Amino acid sequence: MNATLLNQFVGRPWAFWAFGPDAFDCWGLTVVAARVLYGIVLPDIPVNLARWPGTPAVARAQLATGHWQQLPVPQAGAVLALLDMRGRVHHTSLCVGPDRVLHTTEAMGSRIEPLRNVVALAPDWRVYAWQP
Repeated sequence: MNATLLNQFVGRPWAFWAFGPDAFDCWGLTVVAARVLYGIVLPDIPVNLARWPGTPAVARAQLATGHWQQLPVPQAGAVLALLDMRGRVHHTSLCVGPDRVLHTTEAMGSRIEPLRNVVALAPDWRVYAWQP
């Protein structure tokens, strides 16, 4: 992977429902980075901002479409979907190498971290790769 391409996503602030280039939320960063770094086009997730609490259910419905395949071990290009105990999507990120994950949070912005640090954000987690 081209380090210059990867580094353009590091150090950006978090912003609600932002898709870059100056700021990202976790889904926006995952969608844009997957496309730029791996050529993976992820689906749009329709969001009604007036009904934000319903958005995790929309994301969960996307996971159930059959286009997402669960992986036992994340590989570069895999989308990491962290689910809470009720199966609601809590956070998304992108694997960019062995035990390396690109993600963003409101508190710290976008960065690359070990997988274990990202998994600690949610009590349950599952790894998915998008299959068109």
